[in-house]
Amino acid sequence: MLSGGQKIRRGDPGERRIEKTLPRERCWLAQTPQVFRKDLAMDMHRKPRRSATDDASIAESMGIPVEIVPGAADNIKITTPFDLPLARAVLAARRRQWR
Repeated sequence: MLSGGQKIRRGDPGERRIEKTLPRERCWLAQTPQVFRKDLAMDMHRKPRRSATDDASIAESMGIPVEIVPGAADNIKITTPFDLPLARAVLAARRRQWR
């Protein structure tokens, strides 16, 4: 996970208004992959959950504590074609470091 260095605000998308600015020192940006013991992960995925967006949110919904593990800013998630140029740049930078 990464600490929330940006200003993070909670808002109502329907009203398009900011409700509250959240304290950054208590906010974290979740990354993937997320790691759980195999037996726990299998249990977590036995029942479908509509509100879960990742493994950590499934664990939270089951009352399972989720630890904060330091992450890396260049561990990006590729979800759209727009993410590919950034991924290529990250890989190129890593290759230069490994030489």
